[in-house]
Parts: sequence; C-alpha cells; structure tokens
Amino acid sequence: MVIKPIQRMFKAEIKLFLREPFAMFFTLLFPVILLLLFGSVYGDMPISKEYRFIDTYMASLFAMVIANLGLVSIPITLADYRERGVLKQYQVTPVPKFAFLVVQVLVQIFMFLISAVLILAVAELVFDLKFGGNVLIVSGFLLFSMAMLYAVGFAIGGLASTVRTAQTAGMAVFFVLFFTSGAAIPRGEFPKWLQVVTDYVPLSHVVDVTSALWMGDAIGKHTDSLILITVLLVIALVVAKWKFRWQSS
Repeated sequence: MVIKPIQRMFKAEIKLFLREPFAMFFTLLFPVILLLLFGSVYGDMPISKEYRFIDTYMASLFAMVIANLGLVSIPITLADYRERGVLKQYQVTPVPKFAFLVVQVLVQIFMFLISAVLILAVAELVFDLKFGGNVLIVSGFLLFSMAMLYAVGFAIGGLASTVRTAQTAGMAVFFVLFFTSGAAIPRGEFPKWLQVVTDYVPLSHVVDVTSALWMGDAIGKHTDSLILITVLLVIALVVAKWKFRWQSS
C-alpha cells in the first residue's frame, strides 16, 4: 500500500519543516506582521462602497505565502535532498517515486492552510473582516495558483545544481514577484508605467483575481488571468519533468 508510506513521510516532513526557523518565520510570522502593519495604516481605507483595504489585503498575504512555499521551500528541499543522497535512496526503496513528490506538495498545502487560518483568525479578531465571495471558488482558485507556483518551484529545484543555487534562485524570483505583484505594496501606488509592466507578473494575477473573487466577482470575468496561469503551469511542469534529477551530477 502506498497510503501508509505517504503518511509516514508526511509526518516526518512536517516535523522537519517545523524545525526550520527561516521557513517558519516567512510562513507563519511574517504574514501576520504585514497584516498588522498595513492593517493599522491602511486598514479602513475604502476600496469600494462595501469593502475596505484590509478586506482585500488577504489576497496579497495568501499569494505571498503560496509563493514563498513554492519558490523557496520546494527548490531548497529538493536540492538539499539531492546533495545529501536522500533522493538517490528513494530510488531503491519499494515506495513509488511519485510518493515523494506527492508528499512535498501535501506538506506545502498543509503549511499554507495553517498560515491562512492564522492570518484569517488575527484579521477577524483585530479588523472584523468582510467576505462577499464564494468560499469554494476562492479556495479553488488558490489551489490552482498553488499548482502553478509549486510547479515553478519544482522546475527551479530541477534546474539548480546545488542548495546554494536553489536558495539564491528561489529567493530572487520570490522577492521580485513579491515586490512587483502588489503583495507587498498595492499596485495602485505604483506609477502608471510600472502598473502596466507588472500586469505581466504572474503573481499579480493571483493577487488581483483573489482580491476580486473575495469581493464577490465572477470567476468568468478573469479568463485572461486563468489562461496565463494555465500556460505557466504547463511550461513549469514540462521543465520540471525534463530537468528533475534524483542524483547529483
């Protein structure tokens, strides 16, 4: 049976994740710090007749957490396991190879859920959030966005030859997307030319669509964003499959 090995691997990976101070900070503490900081400054600023800045800022925080887990955590884990020969050992075990990859995805989804619950709890307690969307649609889009960003993370992990390379590349991509997508600073504060340029940043579409869905917008209004995310997902999966290596070269 594959289920029991996956369960054991999942528990072990969660314990390893919780022992990483850097990962824990950016997954659990940093989003709450940003929430309290930006919420205190811009929280009550009206976005529309019904919604305030803090209501839609959840989209930015969720996008940031997903991007951090996908672009930093996954590449570093893959490169580290490859360097230490862990991936090589998986090849000679009776557990199917795909089980390891499934566990990595499940761990990142689980950590996102913990972070999201913490963010929502603090936001509701401090700022009294308002939500006008459909929970299933918002959740479905976030899962779709995870698939794209996690696939990019696997691609980076496949391309990176060492842990240092994976860390540098992953963090570089993360921070570029973080600061240009509206996840750090609302894109409405950008100069017009920069708003146009950042329309081509994939994380911008995650932030914008999630924010719109949060306020009750229909998913059908965002076909262009869905197409872009789908294209990036397919490309990342192709690169990840092409470049994934179980052993160091």
